[in-house]
Amino acid sequence: MIITRAEAQAQNLKEYNTGKPCTAGHFSRRRVSSRTCVECEKISKSQRKDKTLAEHRRWVSQNRQRRLDINKRWVKSHPEAAALNYRVKAARRRAKKINATLPGYEDKLREVYNNRPENMEVDHEFPLVSKISCGLHVPWNLQYLTPTANKEKSNKIPEGASALAFPDMKRPAS
Repeated sequence: MIITRAEAQAQNLKEYNTGKPCTAGHFSRRRVSSRTCVECEKISKSQRKDKTLAEHRRWVSQNRQRRLDINKRWVKSHPEAAALNYRVKAARRRAKKINATLPGYEDKLREVYNNRPENMEVDHEFPLVSKISCGLHVPWNLQYLTPTANKEKSNKIPEGASALAFPDMKRPAS
């Protein structure tokens, strides 16, 4: 419906539509308060979001220790919220593990965990969730790693595995 800005203001509306394109060529509604094209606003917001996310990731990678200190302070000052966050994260991981488990291997999996050497952790060689693939929670996909090596490995897939499984795919930057 075509309505001028003045008419929209008189009717106390937040948006109006002149039926004419904005400077970018969009035939979209406009905001009464700023005369901004709604479509241009969406595009701008999306670009700002992408830029902000990229800046945040860059800051986190450049300030790793500072970020850890900030997180530790937050956990100390918000113990209930931190515990809830941990439980939610653990529940999601358990659900992923259950969905990635093949039936009939429960006993062998229990055996792998029960036979874990002291000061070692059980790790999925192919992670349950990664950018390229999802591994299975099965005995032959488990390995024993030291806690340090396990944290360092994170959810990276084994070196060269993507080239074997997906020869045309480039390995993502870690």
